[in-house]
Amino acid sequence: MKSTRSSMQVMKPWGQWLNHSKVAGFTLVELLVSMAIMSILMLTITSVIGETQKAWTQSVSRATQFREARGAFDRIVRSISQSTLNTYWDYYRENDDDPLEPPSGYIRRSELHFICGPAPSLLTATGVSSHAIFFQAPLGVSDDAQYEKLSHLLSARGYFIQHGSDAAFRPSFLSGLASPPVRYRFRLMEFAPPTENNLVYAMPENWYKSAGAASNNYARPIAENLVALFISPKVSREDVPNAKPPTYIAPDYRYDSRRDSEPGPNQGTQHLLPPLVEVTLVAIDEASALRLEDMNGSGMPNLVGGSGAQFGDASRLREDLAALEAYLVEQKLNFRVFTTTVALRTAKWSL
Repeated sequence: MKSTRSSMQVMKPWGQWLNHSKVAGFTLVELLVSMAIMSILMLTITSVIGETQKAWTQSVSRATQFREARGAFDRIVRSISQSTLNTYWDYYRENDDDPLEPPSGYIRRSELHFICGPAPSLLTATGVSSHAIFFQAPLGVSDDAQYEKLSHLLSARGYFIQHGSDAAFRPSFLSGLASPPVRYRFRLMEFAPPTENNLVYAMPENWYKSAGAASNNYARPIAENLVALFISPKVSREDVPNAKPPTYIAPDYRYDSRRDSEPGPNQGTQHLLPPLVEVTLVAIDEASALRLEDMNGSGMPNLVGGSGAQFGDASRLREDLAALEAYLVEQKLNFRVFTTTVALRTAKWSL
């Protein structure tokens, strides 16, 4: 009995147990404030993740899309720097058709050709835009196995921008299939006939004109989404006579090494390579190209014309490029501009 009474003495009433079991908690207001703070943090984190993903996507796009453009740009620069005319001296006669006429002096001559200017004026093909350039260089291209080790054979070379479908460049097993669909893109085309098919001797005035035609098997795309190419021949500022601009040898971007700009023995720039050539290439990414295709279908987007830039005065190249860039930004196109000045090693203006 004594042990029972002591155990009953330590027992507490049920109400006291309830009072001691009560624990302080959050009020409804505190819970609402906590949820609001948590929501703000989640929105902030989501926004940061979204911006990071966007930056990563743009970086990947630039790294992948513009890598091809950079490679194509380097290819153009490397080829142009090797262009040659192999200029030599010959007798000058008033009547060049009379070999018996006594010569009155010496003039430069060359059977090779360097020409650049607006692509629509140089090529007969459709879909070409901005500028084009054609020349000869010791690049060693041949389809004949017996010449494959001759790496410095004289070959014709040219570059231009052309818009069209990829139907001619698709693998044969995709012909006639609806998927994947034909893609319409701007492409940088390279005209590279083998040495044995260099027509500069057989067709001295027209050897390059059919480069962009569908029937020409020697023109192929080397990069997609290149929307504009600008070629500006010039001289160095130290060689500018009478305070002329460096672009005075091609004020409208047109340069033809066979053009006799000063009739007579003086010749001007005839049979001479320009000492310097400024090359500018404008590229867009694939997402921008898809947007242009959705907007224009199979038609060629008029990016250069739509910008209002004329590209008719070589001394205003910077202003026209700025106008084109502003237009591309306005159209929400992701782009990059590559530009450099190439020194032509075989330009012999001392002749």
